[in-house]
Formats: sequence, C-alpha cells, structure tokens
Amino acid sequence: MLRSAKLPQTAPRKSPLIEVAGIVLPLVAYLALKQIAGNDTVALAVAEAIPCVWIVAMMARTKQFQPIAMVPLTVFGIALLITLLSGGSTLPLKLRRGFLTGGIGIACLISLAIRRPLLEVLLPLFVRLRRIPERHAKLLIDTAVGHRLLIGITALIGIICTVDATLQVVLAFTVSTSTFLVASKLARYPLLAIGLLVGWSYARRSGIVAELKSAQQSMSTPAPPPRCGSDPQPPGAD
Repeated sequence: MLRSAKLPQTAPRKSPLIEVAGIVLPLVAYLALKQIAGNDTVALAVAEAIPCVWIVAMMARTKQFQPIAMVPLTVFGIALLITLLSGGSTLPLKLRRGFLTGGIGIACLISLAIRRPLLEVLLPLFVRLRRIPERHAKLLIDTAVGHRLLIGITALIGIICTVDATLQVVLAFTVSTSTFLVASKLARYPLLAIGLLVGWSYARRSGIVAELKSAQQSMSTPAPPPRCGSDPQPPGAD
C-alpha cells in the first residue's frame, strides 16, 4: 500500500541560468584543461564531472539523500572506470548519457510490450520519494483513465529517450569532443519540446484530462448512507 507523506513533495526546479551554466561550464573547463594538460581524456573527464559535483553539493546543502540522483553518479563512475581500463578512450564518457537514456527508453518500451507500464510500477516509489502526492498516484493506479494516461506517458518517454540515446551515439562517433559537449546537451531541448507538444496535443484531442477530473470527483465523492428502513445485513453474510 502507498503510505502518506506530509513532507515536501517535489524538488525545486532548476532556473534557466543553471541550465545555461550546465552547458557553458563543462565546455569552458574542457577547453581550458585541454590547453593546460594537453590530454583530451583528462579534460573531458573533469568537464563531465562538473554536473556530478553539482548534484553532490545540492544533496549536501539540502541534507537530503536523493536515490534518483545517484543514478547519473553511478553511470559516470562506471564510464570513468571503463575509460581507465580501456587505456584512456573518451568514448565511454561520451556514451554514458546515451547508455542511461537508452536504458530508460528500452525499459519503457519493454514494459509496454508486457502490458505493465513502467511509470505504473514506479509510482509507489515516487510517492515514497515525495515526487508525487499519494492521492494523485492512487487516481492514476485505480482508474482506467489513469492507466491509459500512464501508458501514453510511458510510451512518450520511451520514444524520446531512445531517440536521445541514438543522437548521443551518432554525435560521439561523428563530431569533435568540444562540439559533442555542446551539441549533446542542446539536442535534449528540441526533443523535450516535441514531447511536450505531442503530449499536449494528445491530451487535448483525446479528452483524457476531462475524464481524469471526472474520475477524481467520483473518487472524492463519499458513498451515500444506507436508506432508512432497509433490512440490515445479517452478520457474517457476504
């Protein structure tokens, strides 16, 4: 069963300035370190470590452990280890995000194939992590329209993540490292915009939002009391 939580439900959103810094700082660090150290791999490793340092710093500042944030940290650690074992190749570091988004995309698509949308499976976890209110999760899990919405969102995430992973692989093999640092991050924004547009269009044309509101009202409406004069049900009867 899902347990209620009275603590804050969502993490603060990143400002546009932080988004820009996430693109500019790694590129500047890479270019500067490449000139100083003269080593492409070392410069790329330090540049790609900047977002990981930021994640750790935010967890330390808020004094909250975020299990989801550990996923990119773990993937970066694995990529760095493979880089060291492979003699200094930059490909593991370039492909780490493609590995992550590709894994998410494939997992989403496989979950749809077996008729268990990944988002539906993960909803109890999101409630425990206070990423979604319990009442909203219950609405999505316990209603047919909620199940339909989870299928649509899971499919959209699966497709976008798979396309993103494909772009990361293509860029890693076709452009220079400095170009990759910028292009690989900028590529996500058109994908997100397309995903939001497709999701908005689907919600508008299917009427799923109105159905969801109706289902929410039905769940929040208390059951009517038994009519006076009706025969009481004998104890033990089903």
